[in-house]
Amino acid sequence: MVLILFVSFFLLSGCTSVERDNPDDREGVNYKGSSSVPGSHFNPSITYGSLHDSRDGNTYKTVVIGNQTWMAENLSYNASGSVCYSNNASNCDTYGRLYNWNTAMDACPSGWHLPSEAEWDVLVKYLDPDWVSHVNNIAGTKLKATSDWSGYGNGQDTYGFSALPGGHSDSDGVFDFVGYLGYWWSASDSNVSNAYCRSMFYNDEYVLRNFKDKSFLYSVRCLRD
Repeated sequence: MVLILFVSFFLLSGCTSVERDNPDDREGVNYKGSSSVPGSHFNPSITYGSLHDSRDGNTYKTVVIGNQTWMAENLSYNASGSVCYSNNASNCDTYGRLYNWNTAMDACPSGWHLPSEAEWDVLVKYLDPDWVSHVNNIAGTKLKATSDWSGYGNGQDTYGFSALPGGHSDSDGVFDFVGYLGYWWSASDSNVSNAYCRSMFYNDEYVLRNFKDKSFLYSVRCLRD
């Protein structure tokens, strides 16, 4: 039975629908989870830069990938309306805070910004030069941290991006998927109610594009201006 459920979820991970990560598709699998006790999930072979956020004193590792400079950690600025997963402060220590889209648009520190869809595309294309669609890429394996992903979901963290599965919350305050899935907002919206995000799953190698309701709470990675 466990094998059947795993195979079913794996097949869902490979489909092209932007709604394939619907919580209703996870029957029989517990994604509620809680944060693992984090070790150092950064790549010791990478020379990181640093970003000091003068608003709250937080300091983040940064990393150059191609011609872009990214935060190598999820943003943890306590903007109004942002939350820690399950309202547990220790989850912020591991995964950063979760933000709705409107808050995410203004959450990055001065000199940094929420990346657009086009800027996410630049990252994916750099990691997988053969990439031609939003599904068939191997960028997720290269971006995911080498620890803290459930099952066999750890990545190679080739360039020091160190993506972690911070899960999400919906507008009703229901938390899901920590340890299994990570979602990151982009600055590009698709209509008045929805905006694009990128996601990585524990059981595949992709960086996927999704569009989701702007009220959902996802992680944020800032990009240098």
